[in-house]
Amino acid sequence: YTSNHYACEDTNDKIFLLSNKEGTEINYGLGSDSSRIKYQTAYAKAQGAHSISECGYWWTRSPRNDYYGYACGFLSSGHNDCNGTVNCACNGVVAALYLMLG
Repeated sequence: YTSNHYACEDTNDKIFLLSNKEGTEINYGLGSDSSRIKYQTAYAKAQGAHSISECGYWWTRSPRNDYYGYACGFLSSGHNDCNGTVNCACNGVVAALYLMLG
């Protein structure tokens, strides 16, 4: 979001984390909390990622706009949350990529 002074330009990386805005994008199939629920892999659990009923918390690349050191992500319920400190290794990641077909 443009009002966030911690945010930078969009990424041009081939593989990346979704932004907070992209994580709620209807066109990406992420328009509801239930569509954002992600099940953790055994590796994520072994690395200490938190989960509730096998569903995990996951980070976005979007910083919180009013506190340095905080980032936005999604809870195990799929609900948006921007209260995570980035020094917490408890959240997982959901890698994304753009794929051009044709």
